[in-house]
Amino acid sequence: MGVGHEAETGACSICNAASALVHLCCLLQDMLQTLAKMGLIRGAEQLGDDNKLLRDCITLSLNSDESERARLAQLSIFPAAFDAEAAAAILDVDQLEARNTLGALQRRSLVSAEAVTPRRSQQQQYILHLLIRDLSAEGAEGQADYVSAQYRFTRYFLDVWLSAKADTEESQQRLQLQRQNVAKAVELLAAQQQPLTDFQAYCNLGEVALDSVYNARLNMPTVIVALSKFRTWAKAANEAEAILGSREQLAYLQSRNPKEAKSARDELQQIQTERTARSGSNSASLTLCLEGLANAAVTMRCNGQLTNDEADAVVDECRQEKYHILKATCGETSAATLRAAGWVAYGLVDTDDSIEQLSIHLKSATETLTACHPATLAIQSQFAQQLSEGTHGKMCSCAALCKQLLALEQQNFDDDPERVILAWLDHHAKQCEERFTSLADETVLAILSFGTAMTRCTKPEQQQIGLEKVCQGMQLGEQCWGKNDEWLLDSQLGRHVTALQRLWRLDDAMAIVKGTLQLSKQAYGETTTYITECMQLEAKLLQRQGKYHEAQTVLEKAAQHHLEARQGPSDQDGSNMSLLMSSIPLDIAFNLSLQGR
Repeated sequence: MGVGHEAETGACSICNAASALVHLCCLLQDMLQTLAKMGLIRGAEQLGDDNKLLRDCITLSLNSDESERARLAQLSIFPAAFDAEAAAAILDVDQLEARNTLGALQRRSLVSAEAVTPRRSQQQQYILHLLIRDLSAEGAEGQADYVSAQYRFTRYFLDVWLSAKADTEESQQRLQLQRQNVAKAVELLAAQQQPLTDFQAYCNLGEVALDSVYNARLNMPTVIVALSKFRTWAKAANEAEAILGSREQLAYLQSRNPKEAKSARDELQQIQTERTARSGSNSASLTLCLEGLANAAVTMRCNGQLTNDEADAVVDECRQEKYHILKATCGETSAATLRAAGWVAYGLVDTDDSIEQLSIHLKSATETLTACHPATLAIQSQFAQQLSEGTHGKMCSCAALCKQLLALEQQNFDDDPERVILAWLDHHAKQCEERFTSLADETVLAILSFGTAMTRCTKPEQQQIGLEKVCQGMQLGEQCWGKNDEWLLDSQLGRHVTALQRLWRLDDAMAIVKGTLQLSKQAYGETTTYITECMQLEAKLLQRQGKYHEAQTVLEKAAQHHLEARQGPSDQDGSNMSLLMSSIPLDIAFNLSLQGR
């Protein structure tokens, strides 16, 4: 008894010491990586020979418990934080057993528990350190239990994404937290060899894939492989709806690719015709097609295959049709319908009209859903964008609504509507970052909107703060969307350049314009409409610098490029040339007035 007890006590002590060493190894590796990022050391070297120290500590910490070792290997599939519900699904156990397992691994320093932030999630989040994740997966790949866990992982997180389509606040927050895991599910599907049998589970794979590309930075070729496999398996099973769905999803994804946008549009139009024949023109099954057609139109505008007016007409028509379908099928006050209504209002040509319509939808969303519902915040971001660029009178007229959103009725903001607007824009940007992440679309656009509004203030210190916010938004936008995405290019020209002009930093603005010109050529080719737009901005900057002859030359080149790129008979009559050239006298007069001449 005594010897056995002493042996058990010794083993427990070794296990505890190993757990402490695991924790210290992870802390040391984090410190090395931080120092490397700061440039204080050349690189974060691995701990010992091929991480032998950490591997031995993990082995001792588990104390030869093969079942826990297998479960840790399965949990290593998670690339990001997860909760007990997700762990239970992947481990194929109930949540109580999953929590017990996570608790045991946490006591051994093999799993960490993140702080609960009620605004983002009520569920405890767990995470594996990168080193532990990599070492735990060693030798497990290809084993039956591990492969089964990968399949469960894929199915579970596709269901997480699908549940977010319900647009409840809880499901949307859960999706925001789990986006990296959802992207991993798509990646695993691309590598999966066993054909699917439950095609209904993958009916939204295209939307999941596109979301993963743009919100989780998943590699596009990986997504194409996943969708192509889905299509192959659907054909082999002779599943008519799955075949149509796979065609639609692939075209939907390709609608954002400059080289494939036109063929994707043609394919989506054919699918739209087939779906309409099957289900009628008011079927909710058409919404993905309509989104894809709108995407294709925007991409074709960027690469010069459509004019701005032609693309805008297609986008407006698709958004209107989608809104009416959702209104008929989901109800006028559903989250999906209100989001669609927001996009319709956002696309109005007149900014003040857009602000007016968005304010109506925002009030409805706040009353019907909640002020913090993801759909409400999305409409708020659209409202913020338009508000920051609207006329001064329209901005001031929205102070009461902004006051309600801020709940500042008791504070003395009545005499200064601008302060209310700026306070709400700042609050909204912080709220988006808290509810989503700093790299969410809504957050980036909210920061850009706040910065733009600040640059319109009269005080130099406020303008400088505004420019810093715009620069922050552009940096986040590049991480969120990528260098060549049309959202980033539009923001560079519409937000960044404008902010620099307001602070009279014309040389910096010119550098941004020329950089955007080169990026747009790389992304969309020599016929992109961005070339004409950049040339027009370059000419205006030259005018503001008093270089009128150079501005004239640039505008003539811009007009000529526009005509050659379009190659349409309607453009050969010189009307576009006249439209471009007519702005020169006005710009020169404005420039003279600025100089007091």
